[in-house]
Amino acid sequence: MIWRNWPKAGTIAGLTLDEVDRMSVRELKAKLRKTEKSLEASRRLANEKDQKINELSEKRLLNQHRPLGEEGIRQLREEIGRLVGFDVKAILMGRFREGLEKLSSHSGDITSHADYLAGLLNDIEFEINVLRSDFSLPHPRSISVGA
Repeated sequence: MIWRNWPKAGTIAGLTLDEVDRMSVRELKAKLRKTEKSLEASRRLANEKDQKINELSEKRLLNQHRPLGEEGIRQLREEIGRLVGFDVKAILMGRFREGLEKLSSHSGDITSHADYLAGLLNDIEFEINVLRSDFSLPHPRSISVGA
């Protein structure tokens, strides 16, 4: 029998070689057919998911280039406002601030924490300035207190 020359460890179609060695030809064929059907169903499902993703991506691209009506613009502004008003601020004033506080409470053995933390804030300011530049947005006006 061919199976005797195969190593005793490993699997074939989810069966250990010991199990394969004990199966009849009829059982092997049945298991192989079942495995092939399962594999084909998985491939079909993955293909359907890929098609759906492609459809949604294409629809999104088409919608990106369509002019928005007043309602669409209003909804988009609200969505962006919520993103900044909640997500961005929550990250900055929540987890980021917590990390800054924790780090600043420990002595700076490697480098000055102040320089490192200032560098992180500079990175954030840089990204904000890139957005200002990309969208031709004005810089905030200097506001003098008590003038």
